[in-house]
Amino acid sequence: MSRARQGGWVLASRVVPQAGGALLLILGARFLTPAALGQFVLIFAGVEFLRRLVRAGWREAVIVGEADTPPVVMTLSIASALAAQVATFGAAALMWQAGLEPRYPLCLLMLGATLVPLAPTVVWEGVLLRRRQPDREAKPLIVAEIAHLLLAFLLLALGLGILGLALARIARALVLCLGLGVAAGWPVAVGWDRGRAAAAFPVSGNVTASAMINFATTYGVDLIVGFYLGPASVAFFRVGSRIAGALSEAMNETVRVLAWSSLPAAGDAERARLADRVERFFDQAVVLVAPVFVGLALVAGPLVALLLGPDWRASAQVVTLMAIARLFQSPATVAWPALAIIGRTGLLPRLTAVIAGSALVAILVTGPHGILAIAWSQVAAALFGGLATIAVLNRAIFAPGRLRARVDTLAGLALMALCVIGARALIGEAAPAVALVTEIIAGAAGYGLFLWWRRRDMVLRVTAEARRA
Repeated sequence: MSRARQGGWVLASRVVPQAGGALLLILGARFLTPAALGQFVLIFAGVEFLRRLVRAGWREAVIVGEADTPPVVMTLSIASALAAQVATFGAAALMWQAGLEPRYPLCLLMLGATLVPLAPTVVWEGVLLRRRQPDREAKPLIVAEIAHLLLAFLLLALGLGILGLALARIARALVLCLGLGVAAGWPVAVGWDRGRAAAAFPVSGNVTASAMINFATTYGVDLIVGFYLGPASVAFFRVGSRIAGALSEAMNETVRVLAWSSLPAAGDAERARLADRVERFFDQAVVLVAPVFVGLALVAGPLVALLLGPDWRASAQVVTLMAIARLFQSPATVAWPALAIIGRTGLLPRLTAVIAGSALVAILVTGPHGILAIAWSQVAAALFGGLATIAVLNRAIFAPGRLRARVDTLAGLALMALCVIGARALIGEAAPAVALVTEIIAGAAGYGLFLWWRRRDMVLRVTAEARRA
């Protein structure tokens, strides 16, 4: 298979789970009350914490280890999964003793049943990636995600509620395990070697630490919101942030792939050429990505009303704010490849840790004041992170202050916003579908006019490059 087709499968395997996760929450919101969906999100967050510990970097340990490493890692992975399974039994017993409805501890036990199939899954992922077969690793993930989504819809329609979501998650785990096992040729051997285990632990520790930072800023937020505000607020916040997050992942993965393929493979000797290319790519990325996020923020009201119904109006405000936050975070997608080219990737993990820590502190401070206060805190943290990332790029590659969004791009976004607001005032209290289509057309027309007036050459150049690609 060509590298282009392999890259397409890998990109699809990153985008499909994001889109599937957003669609799953939308389905849950259509069939469940906010309180019930919020309870499921909280239970899922607890199991996801255990999932991160079960994964524990074992995939990466297989990728970088010796040829006889997989059996040792398989032993460690299975041990991790069994320990996590015991933890779910204990947590379910506590929930039962606390007098919660029986469906909640049962949901926890069902989600916990996905942890044991995860043990061989992560090892087989590593085996396939070690063999440089990322497409064979990607295809089962896509199939599992589609099966997960279809079964969840069926079970929700049959009235199984959160237990239907848990059953669909079990099906996903089994389909993925089966698919990766077939793709890898079923290497299920277990073994033990102290030297191989000792070599795997540092890799596992580094990857797990990174995963825990990511957990703290994603699912950890759900737990904090639940602690302060209760399950219904968790559902409102999670649905809103997930819609924005799914769009962000799709856009950022695309920009990341284009960045790696567009920026020159040059070191310090070619710093001037790299600077020119990074500056041009950053400008193009802002012009093409910013209207998507700003557009989502502008049409969040009719979008949420159409997808979820009037009971989920609070999520629309979260979508608006989190879309702006995701826009502010987007410079990192350009920073990673640019800094990698000059050998300065060590700058970004430290920066990411600081930004994640500040975002978490902001949530803890604003949590008692409601989900909008939390969302605004994430906008502020994302703005700080985006400016800090641009500052790092300026110090590493450019003269200070050279890399920034152009004023005319900001004017184009303002024109788009005015068109959307004008269309909203013109149609008045229209049906959500009519309002959504009208506002999208108005915003696209306004921004399209700006592109043709001010950035026509860039649009024609990008279109020609896309055709050649």
